[in-house]
Amino acid sequence: MTADWAKWAGRICAVVVAAIIFTIDCIVDFDVSISILYIGTLVAVGVRGSDNEIIRTAAVCATLSCISWYIVHRDAPDIASSLRLGFALVAIGVTAALLVSRKHLAAARRELEESRGELQNFTDSVPQLLWRFSVDKVDFFNRRYTELTGHDREEAIAKQNWIEWYHPEDRTAFAEKMEHSLLTGEDLRATFRMLHADGSYRWMSLVGRPIISKDGTIEKWYGGTSDVHEEVTARQALERLQRELEESQAELINFMDSIPQILWRATPEAYVDFYNRRYSEVIGRNADETIERQDWLEDFHPDDRGPYLEKVRSSFAAGEELNAKIRLMQASGDYRWTSLIGRPYRDKSGKLVRYYGATTDIHDEVTAREELQRTRAALEESQAEVEFFANSVPYILWRSNGAGEVQFFNKRWTDITGMAREDALKDQRYLETVHPDDLPGLTVAIVTAIETNGVSDAEVRVRQADGTYRWMRLYDGPVGLTADGEIQRFGGATDIQQVVDIRRQLQELNETLEQRVVERTADLIKTEARYAGLFDVSNMTFAEMDFKATEPLLDELRKRGVTDLRAYFSEHPDEFAQTLSLIRTTRVNEALAHLMGYESVAELVANPPAQNADDGPAVLLRQLEMYYNGINHIDGRTVLVGKGGIEIPVYYTVNRLAEGLHLSSHMNLTEQERIAEMREAAQEELARANRIATVGAFSASIAHELNQPIASMLMDAQTGLRYLQRGEPDLEAAERILQRLTRTVQRVSNIVQNTRDAIQSGRRETARIDLREMVEETAELMERELRRSEVSFGMRGMEAPPLVTGDPVQLQQVLINLMTNATEAMREVDGHRSITVTIVALDDEIAVTVEDSGPGIPEENLERLFQPFFTTKAEGVGMGLQICRTAIEGMGGLLTARNLEKGGAAFTFTLPTAVTAEAA
Repeated sequence: MTADWAKWAGRICAVVVAAIIFTIDCIVDFDVSISILYIGTLVAVGVRGSDNEIIRTAAVCATLSCISWYIVHRDAPDIASSLRLGFALVAIGVTAALLVSRKHLAAARRELEESRGELQNFTDSVPQLLWRFSVDKVDFFNRRYTELTGHDREEAIAKQNWIEWYHPEDRTAFAEKMEHSLLTGEDLRATFRMLHADGSYRWMSLVGRPIISKDGTIEKWYGGTSDVHEEVTARQALERLQRELEESQAELINFMDSIPQILWRATPEAYVDFYNRRYSEVIGRNADETIERQDWLEDFHPDDRGPYLEKVRSSFAAGEELNAKIRLMQASGDYRWTSLIGRPYRDKSGKLVRYYGATTDIHDEVTAREELQRTRAALEESQAEVEFFANSVPYILWRSNGAGEVQFFNKRWTDITGMAREDALKDQRYLETVHPDDLPGLTVAIVTAIETNGVSDAEVRVRQADGTYRWMRLYDGPVGLTADGEIQRFGGATDIQQVVDIRRQLQELNETLEQRVVERTADLIKTEARYAGLFDVSNMTFAEMDFKATEPLLDELRKRGVTDLRAYFSEHPDEFAQTLSLIRTTRVNEALAHLMGYESVAELVANPPAQNADDGPAVLLRQLEMYYNGINHIDGRTVLVGKGGIEIPVYYTVNRLAEGLHLSSHMNLTEQERIAEMREAAQEELARANRIATVGAFSASIAHELNQPIASMLMDAQTGLRYLQRGEPDLEAAERILQRLTRTVQRVSNIVQNTRDAIQSGRRETARIDLREMVEETAELMERELRRSEVSFGMRGMEAPPLVTGDPVQLQQVLINLMTNATEAMREVDGHRSITVTIVALDDEIAVTVEDSGPGIPEENLERLFQPFFTTKAEGVGMGLQICRTAIEGMGGLLTARNLEKGGAAFTFTLPTAVTAEAA
């Protein structure tokens, strides 16, 4: 603000002075020139004004001088006044020039000071170390010296010890170069290592140039030192890379000549200009001669030349990869299949420069692929046959991947569970059919089997198509890998409801037996001496066997790494027979001897142990596994073979004692099996009476007949897989296993076909049935029974329902059974008793519901209502509802039961209409 005020004050003063001088000069005529006083105006402007302002002011003052002279002397101009005016104008111009020069000089002085300061800042800020060398010493370092070395530059100049910071190995060479430059006047250039402030040595580049005077002497040296550590290390690395590149190029040539493929290079015009040495080795021709004549096409099979040239033209024209499969002539004159691949190479601009390619012998792969195609065709045929077989067996079969995801169910799945296979596989909904209480255990078994790549064996309850649950055994295990290397697992489900029922009964018997044993153990211990002969005189059957001689053999097998004893003995039957021959029966009691029809204990002991049961070797193998796997107890069912071939079914338990002794006890199941046979006879009689049990009998028959061959197939498949998974696959043994598996599959196929023929030959003729007429006829048949039980009968629903197709006798038997059950359920009911039959249409089905006003069905019995032999009646046999359900299912329908909200029970069965059944 002060500078601007002074500037404007000078301008105002100049204007005032100029005005005063102009006024005086216009009115007074002196002998001297008043105009020279305008110099004061210039001085006033020049104090703060710029060059242009001074020049403009001088021009204004000169103009005013001329105007005032004209005003005063226009009437009588003379030479003197003109000269005075000229002198004044010259003075004004000279003054203005001096003022402008003065300003220029001041500005130049300021610029010089600024340049000096800027030069100092520049030398201190540049990243290089700058220095100046006089004739005999360094007299200047910039600030970079201190930053790099950590030493004071003034001290270094004073002591001239700067060379001490150079690497000891570089000092002598630097001194020699410096001396040479001082003598010759040439530029000083040196590269050396200098110690930095952090204690490390870094490569530095020094350049110095002399300043030579007119007489040719060197006045000073100016130079700079730059950090070139990265450049030097990079140059050293580059040199190493160059050496490595040369070695790599030599190795590349050796590599190209040693690889088993023919390598080639061609121009975009398909001119081949390079072959590696492999060309001559394979083809038997000189590569240089082939390149010179360009007759490489003669190496190809005549039938492949035309298609190959067409591919070359199209690929090279489009700049695309060349890929061809050709037959190439060998040095022996034979042709072999080869794969030829050529890939384009482009420069940075995208221009196609070269084609580089290789020719690989794939003759073995091509012939193997042809063989594979033939094998695949045979495999597809085999798979179709296997799928037919899978859908024919009466068991649920499935396939899953290594993660446990089921990918396939056979048709039997839908037949048993009522759930479509597609729905079961979607989101793995098949688990919904497993009883909720059994699902956690099944999940753990599956996860454990997947993690260990082992088998899962679980017994769970599975919901059937009729809504009931039946016990089934689910077995699943790995059998190999797919072509993609994924683990495949196969499994099956077997109905074991009867086995579970029998096992439950046996468990109850065992619990009773164990309870008795516990109660008597204390007494037996106290009176051990008194009852030492209990083994011999007891009514319970006992046998003591000595396995001591087998234990060394089993220990040796364990040392040899055998993990699966059963599989090993299956592969080595001779060793198994030898092992069995070492087992001895040491003692049996008289009860067992009498049970098996022997007059003396010695007669029974003399028999080889394996001959005392129809599956004696299998039972003895289980006992061998007790010792091998560290198990102390086993049990099971077998049939003892007594004197004269008599067979006694027993439930046996075996306990492993000390010193290689095994003590077995037996429970005679003859009476239980006789009762079971009587029960089966009753079932068969009821089945024949209702024409239903034929299918059940055949199902049981085929299940029994297929059980052994399917188990054999599983064992053969696992054994064959182990042969193939060895370090050196035993193909001969695997072939024998596959031949035996083929015979077993044929046997299963024959069983299925024979059973199908038997079922078809015993099928009852069907007819069209009017359900309303059938119900009315049944009500007339039961009129007396209904009247005696004081039960009223009524019908509701359609007057003329669509006809259905089925067996009239079976259908009437179902209605009689349901109405009889309803009548018996209401015998203890006071008040009104009624049976109502309702007929309604449901899409393509007809639903018939039999309702009663009785007490209903206990909730705990709803799930077991349709199980065979389940009954709530003291005099009942538990077959009626099961037969009814089987009959309805045989006609394509479904029978269910429920309780009514208002009280009573309702049984509903559905049947497809005749039109629907015939269309299907």
